[in-house]
Amino acid sequence: MPALQRPIPPAFRSKIERHYGERGTAWLATLPAVLATCEEQWDIRLEAGPIDNLSYNYIIPGVRADGRRIVVKAGLPHEKELFTEMEALRLFAGRGTVELFEADRDLAAMLLERLEPGTTLRQVQARDDAEATRLAAPLLRDVRGPLPAGTALPSLADWAQVLQRVKPFLPDSPLSPAWIERAEALMDALQPPLEEAALIHGDLHHDNIVYDRRRGWLAIDPKGLIGDPAYNAARFLNNWWDSPPPTPAAVEQRLRLIEAATGFAVERLAGWGFVDCVIGNSWTLEDGHADDTWPHMTAYLDGSLGPFLPI
Repeated sequence: MPALQRPIPPAFRSKIERHYGERGTAWLATLPAVLATCEEQWDIRLEAGPIDNLSYNYIIPGVRADGRRIVVKAGLPHEKELFTEMEALRLFAGRGTVELFEADRDLAAMLLERLEPGTTLRQVQARDDAEATRLAAPLLRDVRGPLPAGTALPSLADWAQVLQRVKPFLPDSPLSPAWIERAEALMDALQPPLEEAALIHGDLHHDNIVYDRRRGWLAIDPKGLIGDPAYNAARFLNNWWDSPPPTPAAVEQRLRLIEAATGFAVERLAGWGFVDCVIGNSWTLEDGHADDTWPHMTAYLDGSLGPFLPI
């Protein structure tokens, strides 16, 4: 099928236009030409349509001229996260992550290795949380790199600025001022010296850990963050789907398994988990989606995670 005829699923179109408005509509109009340029520029042949369950990027499989199976990931130009992902994958260079073959900022597109069968760690977690944590632990430990010189990648301190920005919204929100204060105190207590900071993934959770039959479990979709290496485990620690929220015993099991594999103390891991959870919910509130704030957050932060915090 010619590139210009590749479909844009209605649900994907609706999501992009709802989230980005006119910019999204304009980008969708250019997407067929972007894909055609990728095919010509990178000497690849793309399949008839994208993967299922698209998020905010268009991901379509294909094959290179040398027979290597690949995917193209295209997103809105000038979106910070897409460009930081490009830079992070370049710097990780396939060490524990999906391999980046090509990236074009003008096209806002990447050529990536295809991970097959593409099973996510969430599928393992659904039947055995401990086993999923053991499988993830090497990535939580090793998907990091030295500070790149002159980088424009965000730091954890940059992310944490939302804790200040969100304060005017707190009186009419489900986000407790006490959580903001505690997250700020934990930031002060846990931030390592600059020489101990590292390039980390920033979004390393079960859905971003994918199995490839050739290379094993690999990380995808990095944010590209400069911070404490222990923060790599924060989002994984917080990634639960249970209702009601996990018990302190379940949280402790994850913490102890991660501690054993990474050498990061339970209190340090739990502290960064708390900070990450509050930062994430602050972004949600700032974006005007207070109703989407994590259900049962009080029970999780104060009850399940709280007993393991250092302060």
